[in-house]
Amino acid sequence: MTVTDQKYRPGEHLKRKTYIRKVFSDGCSLYVFPIRFVYASIARESEHQYAQIGVSVSKRFFRKATDRNKIKRWLREAYRKNKYLVDLNKQTLYAGMFIYTGKQLPDYVTIEKSMQALLKQFTTLENRKNE
Repeated sequence: MTVTDQKYRPGEHLKRKTYIRKVFSDGCSLYVFPIRFVYASIARESEHQYAQIGVSVSKRFFRKATDRNKIKRWLREAYRKNKYLVDLNKQTLYAGMFIYTGKQLPDYVTIEKSMQALLKQFTTLENRKNE
């Protein structure tokens, strides 16, 4: 993946209930305030994709749907702009969820910095496992 490939295609959206269950039951977790990343490797079914990502924001802390949707848009945008940082073995398909755990409405810069740190941390951990 190159820096110029900055699309968040429909094939990258985490939608299957089986994958979501596997992420939360068998997955590993990373945390950089205010984002928690839970991920798991899953069986490859397609040659084109190598990551499926979902986002979540708690209704408990953000009652207004507009606030939740804004944070989710920012999470997806930060992932889309920084997914080039994930340089992994293309043989493995990963499914993951970014969960916003903060209690205050953030600004985009905070989310993007946390996303960059999480993706770098994820890449180093997975590359160590594959060595």
